Amino acid sequence: MKLGLKKLKGLMFPFYLSLGASNELVVWSSNKNVFSLDKREWIGNLEGDIRETVIVKMEANSSVFWIGYDGDSIVIISNQLQFSTYEKIAQTFLKFVSPKRCDYGEA
Repeated sequence: MKLGLKKLKGLMFPFYLSLGASNELVVWSSNKNVFSLDKREWIGNLEGDIRETVIVKMEANSSVFWIGYDGDSIVIISNQLQFSTYEKIAQTFLKFVSPKRCDYGEA
């Protein structure tokens, strides 16, 4: 069975959201695998611990997407034109997704 990209997105996106809502790490990149695992020293709550963590190496013409914990946000880091503005990003979502823009740091 051959699925088109739009159909595949429609099947996978709810699955990704459910994983993100379960506080699982859900990340993907647009063009190629820019992820690796490596042991790094943590800061913050785990100060001084050395643990395996996801490393992202951004390259030209790539984007990284992360479904935030509890599945309530999507973080996009991109140097691709099609993801350069909120409006362009919103146009890529499937019809059942209703994005809401949240600007942090504004009073």
